[in-house]
Amino acid sequence: MIPLIIARKRDGGELTRAELERIVLGYVRGDVPDYQVAAWLMACYLNGLTDAETLALTEIMAASGETLDLSSIDAPTLDKHSTGGVGDKTSLVLVPLLAAGGVALAKMSGRGLGFTGGTVDKLESIPGYRTELTAQEMMSQVQRIGCCLVGQSASLAPADKLLYALRDATARGRASSNASAVAMRSAWTPMPRAMSTKSKCGTSRPCMLPSLPG
Repeated sequence: MIPLIIARKRDGGELTRAELERIVLGYVRGDVPDYQVAAWLMACYLNGLTDAETLALTEIMAASGETLDLSSIDAPTLDKHSTGGVGDKTSLVLVPLLAAGGVALAKMSGRGLGFTGGTVDKLESIPGYRTELTAQEMMSQVQRIGCCLVGQSASLAPADKLLYALRDATARGRASSNASAVAMRSAWTPMPRAMSTKSKCGTSRPCMLPSLPG
């Protein structure tokens, strides 16, 4: 069944939600090996995803683990995501800044894709900093200091964590990137989200700058 799913995407076909669930959730459970998922990701990278596939994949990844309910937080809640560029430094400044202004943020960030280290990589360079928190630990920290900045874990968006790492290891940085960005942020109660998508040179997306005369 999995080879047929890979072949259909390889040939430019559209996968159903059930087929996406089979490969993604099977990977999370350990039923589908990484080499088959890598082949599927390459097919997605080369042929793209339809809007229906992107929506289904986002919902599948977001629901692959626990969800976090922030409705009990007595403060306005907000989330922020950027597709990143050279450095991935915005969250390190913006999250504590907004928390100091009374806005609660439970921010899930990613690791580096390609040549640049991601937010989580930078945080883990700080001795003693843990980027894998349980849902309860995240809630406790947001209630106590107004924010938390973590990475995907085995309990929150585990499918995204696994696919994210495989994309980087197999040079498929843009495969499923839109679904990944939204899935990480849909693992908790819906809230206002600020999204920044970059497509210039130095980002994980193709350079769209116009050619300049010599």
